[in-house]
Amino acid sequence: MLAIDHRGHGRGLRALEPFRLTDCAADAAAVLARLQTGPAIVVGYSMGGTIAQLMARDHRDVVCALILSGTCQHFQDPETRKLWKWMGPVGVAAGVAPRRAFEVGLKRSGIELNARTAWWLSELTRHSARDLAAAGRELGRFDSRGWLAAVDIPAAVVVTSRDRAVSPAKQRELAAALRADVFEAPIDHLDLTNRPADYNPALIAAVAAVAGARRAAVA
Repeated sequence: MLAIDHRGHGRGLRALEPFRLTDCAADAAAVLARLQTGPAIVVGYSMGGTIAQLMARDHRDVVCALILSGTCQHFQDPETRKLWKWMGPVGVAAGVAPRRAFEVGLKRSGIELNARTAWWLSELTRHSARDLAAAGRELGRFDSRGWLAAVDIPAAVVVTSRDRAVSPAKQRELAAALRADVFEAPIDHLDLTNRPADYNPALIAAVAAVAGARRAAVA
């Protein structure tokens, strides 16, 4: 398994050019090509789900199957667009007082700050404030409805069925567009890491499903 910190996030590279989701997809594809580990099952959660979709579209040679979760085809609905408009002020706050900004954000999301989640806060404070704000703008522009149905590879969607950030209905629309198997995890958007017992079984089942479909296609 290989996990990537995307540019501007966590320990990811700090690029001089403006943040773009297509560049993140190219970065991840280049890593797979460099390590000669592809074609791979690509898993994307939240923003990573948009990047995974772009990888499947633009870098088909390194992607053999797709698993998406906590994400959707677009963020064009009015409520979500309002959310992304706040990313600019969030980026400013993160630049001025990163630890305090993320502490407040986590607490408002119902995440208890303790020894178990301290690493999460530590990694969040590594984000580039500029790229964090730009990521919000990029997500606000993202829309795969015009091309996602043409991505013809085994796919699964793990629906976070209590998600308040990306509605389960939009996640199911994504699954329908991909003709993907659907698995459910009863968590909210930010519960991914602090409720592994509720999420990981669905993810493991999704990996097994697309791996099986891939083997059947090759046989």
